[in-house]
Amino acid sequence: MAAGLKSNPNRHVTCPKCNYRYHNMLGEGRRIYKRCRKRFNYKPARRGLSAEQRELIAALLWLEATAARAANKVGVHPNTVAKNYCIIGERIAAREAELEKLEGRIL
Repeated sequence: MAAGLKSNPNRHVTCPKCNYRYHNMLGEGRRIYKRCRKRFNYKPARRGLSAEQRELIAALLWLEATAARAANKVGVHPNTVAKNYCIIGERIAAREAELEKLEGRIL
């Protein structure tokens, strides 16, 4: 059963807001209940990238692939790859800044 949707003893899915049974199906796969007009998803949305996708994006950054080409290989939107490129770059810069603090004369 989908998260957030209640089921009554007759095994009918009901609205968690108004407990009404009858609904219409929307084109994107959601339900809209007739009484309260509230929309609900069947399944919770999958958030974020998997570890394999993040590793592949990091490897493609190292190979200097464009965001569009990396997005095509990973199977995500180019803006997602560009955002992850920026995050990886910021972390590399922060790490280099920490290492620069460690260099120098020790008294």
